[in-house]
Parts: sequence; C-alpha cells; structure tokens
Amino acid sequence: MRCPTSEPGSSLSFFVWQVLFFMLLQASMDADSGQWGVSPMGTATGQVMASSLIMLPLVMMLDRPWTLPPPSLTAIGALIGVAAISTALAYVLYFRILATAGATNLLLVTFLIPISAILLGTFFLGESLLPRHFAGIALIGAGLAAIDGRLWRTVRTAIDHRKGTTSEQ
Repeated sequence: MRCPTSEPGSSLSFFVWQVLFFMLLQASMDADSGQWGVSPMGTATGQVMASSLIMLPLVMMLDRPWTLPPPSLTAIGALIGVAAISTALAYVLYFRILATAGATNLLLVTFLIPISAILLGTFFLGESLLPRHFAGIALIGAGLAAIDGRLWRTVRTAIDHRKGTTSEQ
C-alpha cells in the first residue's frame, strides 16, 4: 500500500488547501479590532471537514468502494481509533499547547516527534536502539537548546558575572 502523500498531485492539493486556509483566516478577521472571527479550533474543524468533502468524489471515482468487500469490525475499530484518538486528540492538544505556550514553543514540540517515534518503537515493537538513534536524539536536544535560548542566556550571564568579578580584582 502506498502512502497517500506519494500520490500525484498531493503536494499541489496541500498547497491549494494551505492558500485557501489562510484566505479563510484573513476573511474571518475583524478589520476594526484585528481579532479573529472564528476560533482556531473552529477553523481547523472546517478545514478538515471541507477537505474530506472535496476528497469524497475523488475517492468514489478512483477507489470505487462499492466494489470492495465490507470492512471487518476490527478495521472499523481501527479507523475509529485513528480518527478519534490520533487525529482529534492531536488537534485538541495542538491548540491547547498553542493557547498556553505560544507558537514558538509549539514549533519546538514538533522536534520531539522523531524521539517519541523511536522510543515507542523500542518499547512497544521491540526495536533496538542503535548509536545513530542516540546521536539523532542528542542533535535534536542540542537544536532545541539552541532555539530555546535559555541555556545560552545562562552561560552568557555566568561569563559576564565572571568578567565582572575578574575586573574588580
């Protein structure tokens, strides 16, 4: 089975939807106050629903689901699990982090996705950790520390403090 994003036109489709999404955001902004007229969760819900409705005719033409055998209860349960747990919960967490921590910290969280994938594969699938995994985790940690800036501010403050102490003697 091929990944849906490897299908021809998927990049174009993604680009078109991003443009339409930002046009919707601009249209929903109140010109006087600069406040958004639609909540971020409402906008995300509308985007997912609209993309699903637009994809429906394409799915009907290409996959012809009426010719396939009916899905098993296991498959239906897996679909509900992916939709309810993975997608819906991810959106709720995404917007909760956005509201509480801000956009920059939200972006930093996305760097943790490969680390969580490696650890989940190790704990639940019995995959082994190789030296390259540890190197990747260390690089991601260093990148997060560099982007965040708190470590560098602490080091700079300590250096400035030492210079101030040394020059007074």
